[in-house]
Order: sequence, then C-alpha cells, then structure tokens
Amino acid sequence: TVNNRPTISFETHEKQMYALLFSESLRKQTERHINGGHSERVRTMDEYRTAIRTCPEETLLQLGTRDEHADPQAFIKAVNLWCQQMQATYGTNWRLLDGSLHFDESTPHCHIRAVWIAEGKDGLQVSENQALRALGIQRPNLEQPEGRHNCPKQTFTQQSRELWIAAAREFGIEIEEIPEMPGKATRTKEEYIAQKVRKEIVELTGQRNQTRTEVSQAVSERAALREEVAGLQKTKGRLEAAVA
Repeated sequence: TVNNRPTISFETHEKQMYALLFSESLRKQTERHINGGHSERVRTMDEYRTAIRTCPEETLLQLGTRDEHADPQAFIKAVNLWCQQMQATYGTNWRLLDGSLHFDESTPHCHIRAVWIAEGKDGLQVSENQALRALGIQRPNLEQPEGRHNCPKQTFTQQSRELWIAAAREFGIEIEEIPEMPGKATRTKEEYIAQKVRKEIVELTGQRNQTRTEVSQAVSERAALREEVAGLQKTKGRLEAAVA
C-alpha cells in the first residue's frame, strides 16, 4: 500500500482502464461481427489491449546521458509537470495511463504509457489518427501530401517535446532543443534502443581489440623471455665448460 491506499500493477490498472473506456464499443463490435457472420473477427478485451494498433503507446522521457544527467528530484518534478500539461492540453483524446520512473540504471528516465481515444460509430475506441484529427492537429507541411515524414503525429511529437523542454526549464534544467539525428524530428523507442545497442557494440569491439593487443604483446614478451632464458642457459653451459 501507498499512503494507506492499496496498490495494483500497471497491467492490472491498464486492464481496468480499457474495460472502463472501451467495453461498450467492443461489445457492439462483437455483436456486429457475429450478426454479420464474421465471428473470426471477434476480439476479447485483452486481445484489444495488446494488439499493435490498439495497445497503449509508450514515451521515454530522459534528461542527460550516463555521464551527465539531471538531479533526480528535479527530474521527477519535470515529469510530473509534463504529465499535467499533456493532460490539460490533449486530455480529451490522449489519456495518460501510468508512468514508471527508473533510477537504478545508468541514466534516470521515465516510461510513460498513454492511449489515444476517439469517438467511433460504436462509442469510444483506440485510434491515433482520429484522435489527432479531433484535436485539430495537422501535418507539419500543409503544402506537401501527408506521408510517413509529414503527418499529424510529427506535429504532436514536436509539441509534446516543447512541453517537455518547458517543464525541464521550469526546474532549472537546460536541454538541447535540436534532435541528435538530423532530418528526423524524433526517435522511436526502437531507434533509441538500436542506437544504444550500436554504441555498446562499438565499445565492446574496442575492448575486444584492446584485449587482443594485450594478449599479442604478452605472447611476444613470453617469446622474448624464452629466448633470453635460452641464451642464459647457453652462457651458463660455456662457463661451466670453461671452469671444468
């Protein structure tokens, strides 16, 4: 318990929230599929909650790197303020579910999970595209056709990043405003992990090469020592022969 209130797991909480928000629409969908002779399309709430297109979306918040990062207490305050501002700005269609703070790894960070909500023909449903339209968020370049690199989600991501920068500055934390990867406004979680893995591979490769160099030097030194011992043994033999 926390503050005399019972605690539950994130998964249990998300199950409860999905049931609260989407039970009615899922029930109507089920009835329509069965009446239409498409019972294979029927999904349970757990299947709906874990499907790629309807599962919660996760955002990673982080300030700094392994070598230099924000004070943990300031970081917590910035996360709380960002969550409040996100709910106040997008809460009609972006529902915050839960967040997980991590201080036991190299860099303090927080995983925020939320779900996109929009009104559909059966009631509330999970739909990022419809939620963004309901919020009036448009693609960055209206003169160009909508696509992967010119879509409303990019605008939303930039806006949420600006809120994150403002929240950090509120507590005296300065962060870079220009993303590290030119030409891309954001990095997905998968790209973040891939970049981290590539960096670790480079570091491990360097360590391996250093180890190989040290082993090679040790082998050379051992060979030289053997030659030196052999030479000393020959000199000893000559001296013993001379004395005799």
